[in-house]
Amino acid sequence: MSFQELHFRIYVGIEIIPHIHEVSKFRVQYFKDYPYLYCGNIDYEKQYLQSFSVEPEAILVAAFDSENKLSAISTGLPLLCSSSILADGPEMFLKNGLDPKKIFYYGEIIISYKYRLKGVVRKVYAMQEKFAITKGFTSIALSTVVRDDFDFRKPQGYKDTDGLWRALGFTRTNMHFEFEWPTYDVNGNVTDQSNQMVYWTKSTEESSV
Repeated sequence: MSFQELHFRIYVGIEIIPHIHEVSKFRVQYFKDYPYLYCGNIDYEKQYLQSFSVEPEAILVAAFDSENKLSAISTGLPLLCSSSILADGPEMFLKNGLDPKKIFYYGEIIISYKYRLKGVVRKVYAMQEKFAITKGFTSIALSTVVRDDFDFRKPQGYKDTDGLWRALGFTRTNMHFEFEWPTYDVNGNVTDQSNQMVYWTKSTEESSV
């Protein structure tokens, strides 16, 4: 299955609003997978995306298949926006010599199973990077979940994404933080847990996009 049959769209700010319900369902469906292990709630997701969409430089990149079914999403916003996951981000980056005002943050990227390993991530992130550059951002950041190598919840054959981020020009930093969400344990039960996260960064000034 090639991603060539997908058509990609980018929505900015309030343009995201008509897609909130569909994106919320998509997030809940796939965020339960490792390494997120997030037990999502449609109402919470809709509320989150509603507040997200009021940011004028917040973006949603969405891919649709030939039947117009949502097949991939990724979000992004300036680091200085009011997203709770970024609460400590500006101070951390400032201490590490990076201007928070110049950093664009990539949120989640979620791809339906049949389009994984088809080049969708590279396509989506190129669209986001082009947007960030046109808005004057000089750095891009993303964060990934840090799980133990021997985590019993890890599916057999799972490959982490560190190599992918490096191939896309990102460098893993030493900036770690914790973020709490309803998390599946090894028995499938759900409790609110603090999850370890780490930032990755990339300069747009050397971008070929």
